Amino acid sequence: MKVSDMLRIAHSVSAKIHTVTPHTNIESVSKTLKRRGVGALPVLSEGILIGIISERDIVTRVVAEGLNPQHTLVVDVMTPSPTFVSLNHNLEECRNLMENGKFRHLPVLDSNKLVGMISVRDILVALIKSEAD
Repeated sequence: MKVSDMLRIAHSVSAKIHTVTPHTNIESVSKTLKRRGVGALPVLSEGILIGIISERDIVTRVVAEGLNPQHTLVVDVMTPSPTFVSLNHNLEECRNLMENGKFRHLPVLDSNKLVGMISVRDILVALIKSEAD
């Protein structure tokens, strides 16, 4: 199964992708993560993927370091230049990237444009649904 198929099953390629800018503060990011029910957000600068900010980044780089989330910016604690996949990657490749990189979210790019985000949960849902068919 390809990432494009998985996005159709788990989400929708046309679904709105929530992003943040490098100059968003961490308090705002945390509220967006909670409101959207997601564990990570892509960081875009002028439409270009430059990083990813995850719950883990916030816990380890903000909370554990005693930083003020109102004054800490995404650019200071995000994971820069994240690993990403294309619509043509298969789920096994995605799983291997996540396992080897020890992360749970992958941005999906098509012609250098962000078209989605997939998580470990998305892969599990897609695999379960595909086995049920």
